[in-house]
Amino acid sequence: MVKKTVKKNSRKTLYNILILLFAVIFVVSAVFILKDIIPRIRNMRQIDEIRNVSPFGDLNNEGSGDIFDIENISFDELKQINSDIKAWIYIEGTNVNHPVLQGPDNEYYLYVSYLNEYSGAGSIYLDAGNSDDFTDQNTVVYGHAMIDKTMFGTLSRYRDQSFYDSYPYIHIVTDEGIIYCYKIFAVNIIGASYDYRSPEYGSDFDSFISYLRANSIITSDTSVTDEDKIITLSTCTDVSDEARLAVFGVLINPNGERVDL
Repeated sequence: MVKKTVKKNSRKTLYNILILLFAVIFVVSAVFILKDIIPRIRNMRQIDEIRNVSPFGDLNNEGSGDIFDIENISFDELKQINSDIKAWIYIEGTNVNHPVLQGPDNEYYLYVSYLNEYSGAGSIYLDAGNSDDFTDQNTVVYGHAMIDKTMFGTLSRYRDQSFYDSYPYIHIVTDEGIIYCYKIFAVNIIGASYDYRSPEYGSDFDSFISYLRANSIITSDTSVTDEDKIITLSTCTDVSDEARLAVFGVLINPNGERVDL
């Protein structure tokens, strides 16, 4: 009788230990999940809020519309939110529809939102070495490729030739109200240490463009001359921690003139 009681108590103790163990695992898992989900929800909410004052007005995240029909472009509200907002970027067919900031260096907005708060998603931002009016030979814009496809998370779609053929344009509106249109000519998986982010290449520009074309994932017959200006969108990639996905576009309306696409 004593042996049966001891055996019964041992089973009960083991049962209680297992219940406690599973409870601890559940709580720990829930904490980690919440730590991941809550920042994403906050980031998406902030994105929705800033889009309410977008100079591109009612253009949908993945919709279409004639950007050059937009009138009375103003950055007044955006500047009140953050004076570091220098432009807005929009790419049809993607989730890219964000303010473009510029900080004192290339680290500040890596993990800081446009509200100057810590954010794992960071901001979309200009290279600190670039002119904020997009007049350099090469203007570089950075952003995280988030798992939930926010920020530059949908740029990976440009690894597909058919997607590029459907959506080859990048639009930028500057804080002076100028609408620039760039046509993508190369998409590259490129080493993070490779010199693809210089604002000026001088006489080496042609060879730089030739290298990008030769190693591009997509093919494009878009012309790029040594007198042109380009934009580089740089983000991380799942190929390697030491590699970047870079989307390159050439400016096709240098004076901000209307372009019939």
